[in-house]
Amino acid sequence: MDTTLALEVPNANTTISPGYKIQIGRFDTKVWTVCFGWYSFGGNRAVCGWYLESEDAGEVKPIFKIDLDDIYIISIG
Repeated sequence: MDTTLALEVPNANTTISPGYKIQIGRFDTKVWTVCFGWYSFGGNRAVCGWYLESEDAGEVKPIFKIDLDDIYIISIG
């Protein structure tokens, strides 16, 4: 895990890095792991960037700015 990568969380005076565990308001109590690298989403070709992987089902989704605005719990992996 590369802890030198950091993504700024707007209006929170903090950053998140790969391996961090977060929760996002619009997904209720689902816990996501922050990741960076190659990933596929929605049957599309693999892209490189920031993404989230759910703890329970291994679901993968890109990180959108609205997700950063909606983070309410952050813990270091």
